[in-house]
Amino acid sequence: MNTRNVRVSRISKSEPASESDSTSGGKTTTDSASTRKSKEKSKRKSSEESTSSDPTQVHNISKRMLELIQCKYNMTLKLINLIFTSHGIECVKELTDVKNVDRNVFIDRKNYTHLDQMIDDIYKYFGKKECSYNQRNKIKNYILTIIKNMCRQLALELTKKYKNIQIKGFVKSYIFYSIEYTRL
Repeated sequence: MNTRNVRVSRISKSEPASESDSTSGGKTTTDSASTRKSKEKSKRKSSEESTSSDPTQVHNISKRMLELIQCKYNMTLKLINLIFTSHGIECVKELTDVKNVDRNVFIDRKNYTHLDQMIDDIYKYFGKKECSYNQRNKIKNYILTIIKNMCRQLALELTKKYKNIQIKGFVKSYIFYSIEYTRL
């Protein structure tokens, strides 16, 4: 009988015992479970009070989020303007001003030097996973993937439009890109 009491007391100290295992120690396990629940409730209340009672903390978090979004927007705008200046196209002041730009402007090899200059900052703010870092060697035109994913994080969309032009009996297909607001 002493061994059973010892076993029950060991179980009740380390982990809750089931009701079938304990006859005399059942009250201690339910007491410890109820105290555990009350501690969890008090922790939840204290965490809720700390976030809801401090409006400056909420304001600081939203201010930091806005600064982060502004940094992302400026970085995307800088990359687009570097691409445009290398091709002699006028710089844009907003990303939504990018309209009907030929695909060849984006996928030109000299744009990858601009991308290499900015790639560390892009990964820092946008993340490697979101920019398909693990597939960068498999993707033929990685710069388009980077721009598309950067726009997606800013609630913008890199849209493409196909245009077929017939020249001397041959049909040539062109792809034009634009940046627009995401459709909901």
